[in-house]
Amino acid sequence: MTVDFDVNKIVADFVQGNIDKLFALASQRAKGVRNLIKSKLATTYAEYLSRLLDRYGRGKSFFVRSEPRSLYEYFVPLDLGNSYRQLSRPDAADVFDVATRMLLIGSGGSGKTMMMRHLLISSITSCAKVPVFFELRQLNDSKTDLLTALLGTLEANGLNIDEAYFKLALAAGHFTLILDGFDELERSARKRVTAEIHQLASHYPDTWILVSSRFDSELEGWDDFAHLKVQPLTLATAVELVEKVPFDDELKKKFVSDLQGGLFRQHRSFLSNPLLLSILLLTYSDVAHIPNKLSLFFNQAYESLFQKHDALKGGFQRERQSALDIQDFSRAFAAFSILSYDQRKFSFPTLQALTYFDEAKTLCHLAYSSQAILNDAVQAVCLLVEEGMNVTFAHRSFQEYFVARFIQSAPPESKEQLIRRFAPSVQSDSVLALLHEIDAYSVERYYILPALDGLRKRMKLTRALGITHFLRYVKLAYSSFEFQEDVPDERRGELSATIRDSAALYAIGFVSQRYCTRPDSDVVRGGVSDVREAFRQLYGENVKIETRVLTSQNPFVRSLYASPGFWGADYLRRAFSAEERIRAQHQSTRDSLVKILKS
Repeated sequence: MTVDFDVNKIVADFVQGNIDKLFALASQRAKGVRNLIKSKLATTYAEYLSRLLDRYGRGKSFFVRSEPRSLYEYFVPLDLGNSYRQLSRPDAADVFDVATRMLLIGSGGSGKTMMMRHLLISSITSCAKVPVFFELRQLNDSKTDLLTALLGTLEANGLNIDEAYFKLALAAGHFTLILDGFDELERSARKRVTAEIHQLASHYPDTWILVSSRFDSELEGWDDFAHLKVQPLTLATAVELVEKVPFDDELKKKFVSDLQGGLFRQHRSFLSNPLLLSILLLTYSDVAHIPNKLSLFFNQAYESLFQKHDALKGGFQRERQSALDIQDFSRAFAAFSILSYDQRKFSFPTLQALTYFDEAKTLCHLAYSSQAILNDAVQAVCLLVEEGMNVTFAHRSFQEYFVARFIQSAPPESKEQLIRRFAPSVQSDSVLALLHEIDAYSVERYYILPALDGLRKRMKLTRALGITHFLRYVKLAYSSFEFQEDVPDERRGELSATIRDSAALYAIGFVSQRYCTRPDSDVVRGGVSDVREAFRQLYGENVKIETRVLTSQNPFVRSLYASPGFWGADYLRRAFSAEERIRAQHQSTRDSLVKILKS
């Protein structure tokens, strides 16, 4: 796709290639629709597609803020993949060639939303189906069902059709539903929206559906959807992305040279993420080394955004209206962030943003003009972006970073409540991970130790972990296992588990990632293969086994127990050993402080 694609030509090609079948569908409707002339129908669809390309083919990003630019001026299509295949810079046709029911999974800052926009544009250029792009977060404050909301977004973009025609078109397979941001749905809305997505998939099998999200345990049960994950940037893609960023050319040239000279290889875990790559570019002229903690990345970015310059204006220093210094602005913005995060709001009308800043005053005890600090956050410090009548975070990861900073500075009694309140999101966002980097003691005391202590008690684990304890854990954590063959290609032949207690699994995973040496990847894969084969030999294919019927003598359970990877007992032992080390460190700290205070 070129930077300046020809909207008129793309739309004309699409309409020409599809108008006959769209008109044939309209002719099935009542008399009034039968008499609709083909030229009017063509004009209606042309207007709709033009609006889509104008709205989603242009936009702003972390570095592009002054005015919307063509998506391909600053975006590089990303690689997608799963354990069965890798797609290099795929378009919509490539994605839906894998499966017509697809989940696009990516971590924070990986570029999911921009990739969804790219797939929208490529679905129009391929002339295959009429795309419908919908941000699922719009359902958070609405009782409208998904089908009605989709019809509403068609009408809002100029495609005025009634519900009966829409359903006929869905049944005929004329639409591709591109549903962005499942993870931005409030928990209270997810069950309903999940059911409605699956209902659409069931009722309209010829309609293609693509849903994007961060990892979420609620997606584990979407067996009729294949999964593609956003792949980390390669060195070549990272260089291409940097070269597109509107930034100081000399600095970019040096940065690219350093990336190619070994910097990317040395810090691949950070620099293969588009957002973190952008943050490092922003701070590159100010720092002497690459931080090894994510929280330091965001701290450096904030300081650069606040102090150094407007990154988009070649050194021009914008005057700040709120008159808050860097620390007070951080306190106010952290309070603003936790108020919006607690309601799972990432984008909101300007009036709501002002309300959050008004409410933040009682949390940070600062006097400021809410309008002035909002203007600063958008125009001077660039932590927020204006999108039409709405305000949104430059990236959700910035919201999560400032939430972690707020919790870190909260009073002890409130800190405990906040950590426990946000612990269920430990796998779907970075709040607790960031907080752990800047205040490990509090996360250990209020999350890790209580979670593992509670798990020990439920497992009746008072001595060395044996197979009986392990089986209790399996039954607590999982409700069933299944060897899958009759599922999308991407997961065919895999052993899957239905999660019963995600909190227990997440706590073990959180500790393992931060305190335990991970086993060699080859060992992990071998362990998974052994477990899978043990299940297959015992039960066969497409059979779901409830964990409540398993015993410690079961060969499959013994294979699980012996596995060196995440299925096995050693994975648990390492986590519980880490718990013991944490408790010992806390006691040592208390003992040392007692000596100091007594001296």
